[in-house]
Amino acid sequence: MQDNKITRVKILEKIDTPDNVDKLFDSWTDKMGKVPEWARVMAHCPDILLSFSNLLRKTMCEGSVSAEVKWKMAFHVSRVNECEYCTSVAHNKLHACGLDDEIVERIKNHKFEDLPKAEQIVLEYGEAVTREAYKISDDLFNKLKNHYNDQQIVELTSVIGLFNYINRFNDALRVIPE
Repeated sequence: MQDNKITRVKILEKIDTPDNVDKLFDSWTDKMGKVPEWARVMAHCPDILLSFSNLLRKTMCEGSVSAEVKWKMAFHVSRVNECEYCTSVAHNKLHACGLDDEIVERIKNHKFEDLPKAEQIVLEYGEAVTREAYKISDDLFNKLKNHYNDQQIVELTSVIGLFNYINRFNDALRVIPE
């Protein structure tokens, strides 16, 4: 958790960004009514922002793993990392997927037993990758393979990696929830 609630670098306005970032900002404003704070910070490096935005879209909006499972993973990884910003975003996305507060609270409190077995295993995997990826047991990986194919495992691992990246980006630069 952050002690100081002031973002460490300037939050850019649209006027401060190059044309290719302007278009992305316009797209977010049209879809969500605003540009996310993390994007306004990441805009200091336009190529990184554009690449990350594309990776985020491809990872979270495409593939064969459901958006609900991906956002459960994003929420759990963000909770493990104690990233206030991403936990808040993922919480809102879970509500948009139709999950009620009771299920979100269970995930928040590591009470996975009422979730489908495949989701229990995938959340355990997400925590293991987040905490100590080099120690993932063959047993856990084999359990994961009992429920997901190779493409889905790569997708899920990409969600974990993506949120470990953005959690650290937001926390290091003190990007806080709007």
